[in-house]
Amino acid sequence: MKKSFERSIDSLESIFSFIGKFVADNDLDEAMSFNLNLIIEELFTNQVRHAAGGTDHIDISLGFNRSALRIDIEDFDVAPFDPSERNPVDTNEPIESRKSGGLGIHLVENLTDDLRFENVDGILRITATINMEDTDVRH
Repeated sequence: MKKSFERSIDSLESIFSFIGKFVADNDLDEAMSFNLNLIIEELFTNQVRHAAGGTDHIDISLGFNRSALRIDIEDFDVAPFDPSERNPVDTNEPIESRKSGGLGIHLVENLTDDLRFENVDGILRITATINMEDTDVRH
């Protein structure tokens, strides 16, 4: 399932509807629905707020089979970004001492089994995978 969304925070309502249809079509449970909404909201809003350049839309694709759930987000004509180059978030540090930024990606990394950022010819592809073999996500 794939759809393009306007590069705007205002697109979140449409994105949540898109995710809701995917969840219903695949008979996924409420916990997985919550996680998908959180993961995609974080990745999408990061692109809208922080990606340099960018066309007027961002593509989101969702795929599911018995072994994995896959999220692909493609952003076009943006500057390369690789979160592995950032300092990891120290969640043990007192909140008042922490620098702003990075907590959202940290959260996404903890909700997924694999998170990759690939930059090819001006396209940033973010791929997040959740292994389903040990998860009961069906109603």
